[in-house]
Amino acid sequence: MWEILQHAKDAAPYECCGLVIGTEKNKKYIPCENLQKEKNGFKIDPLTFIQYQLTSNILYVVHSHYDQDCKPSQYDIDNCNEIGIPYMIVSYPDQETYILEPT
Repeated sequence: MWEILQHAKDAAPYECCGLVIGTEKNKKYIPCENLQKEKNGFKIDPLTFIQYQLTSNILYVVHSHYDQDCKPSQYDIDNCNEIGIPYMIVSYPDQETYILEPT
């Protein structure tokens, strides 16, 4: 989804974050403000997340990795498993994507 890559570009050198909602056939990217003020990390506003969790089908929690590969960190793995929703990690500027499934 080009919107995610554009969001990653606009947020660089910080990470972007957002949600992909909808169905596999009809997806929509919702960019979110990254409340994390450090370059390597992201935090979506909990109230925003809950609002979409209650009113939408969240397919992916999205965030970018700037100037590094898109492989998940242990922190990504732990959080993905905790919330039970797949993570979509995009690398910028490499423009690669990794889908992390919860276990």
